[in-house]
Amino acid sequence: MVILLNGSINSGKSTIGNAFCTQQKFAFIEGDSLRDCVRWMDLQDSIQLSLTNAAALASNFEAQGINSLIAYPLDEFNFQFIKELLSENVEKIVPISLTPCIDVLQSNRGNRVLSDWEISRISELVEGGIAYSGFGTHIDNSLLSVDETVAMVLEIATSA
Repeated sequence: MVILLNGSINSGKSTIGNAFCTQQKFAFIEGDSLRDCVRWMDLQDSIQLSLTNAAALASNFEAQGINSLIAYPLDEFNFQFIKELLSENVEKIVPISLTPCIDVLQSNRGNRVLSDWEISRISELVEGGIAYSGFGTHIDNSLLSVDETVAMVLEIATSA
C-alpha cells in the first residue's frame, strides 16, 4: 500500500507523515527531501523528477513488503502522473489530502515560522487547487491534534 499524503505547505504533511509512519511501520518518503537533491533546478522542472523518484522508492519498498507514505503537494495532473507510475508495482494507492483552512495554513504552527515566500506559495497552492484538491479523501485538520489526524489517516487507509 502507498498513501499519497497531499496538501499545501504547512498543512501538516511532514508532521502527520512522520507520526503515522512511526506508529504504523510505514516507510516515509518526503517529497521535499527528494527535491533537495536537485535544489539548483527550477521548482517546476523538479516536480516530476521528485515524483518519479518517490514512486521508485515506494515501488522498491513494496517489493520488500513495506508499505509507504509519500508526502508531497499534488495538483490533479501530478496526482495522475504518480498514480500511473505507482500502479505498475503497487496494488493499493490511497490518496488523502490535509485541508486546513487558509488562516491555519498561513499561520505559524508549532515551531514553524513561515517565510514570506512560504506564505506567498501557500496562496499559489490554494489558487492552483493543490491545497483543496479534487481527488482523494480530505481531512480538515485545522482543529485536530496530530494523534487525531493520524487516526483518521489510518481509518481511511484501512477502509480503502
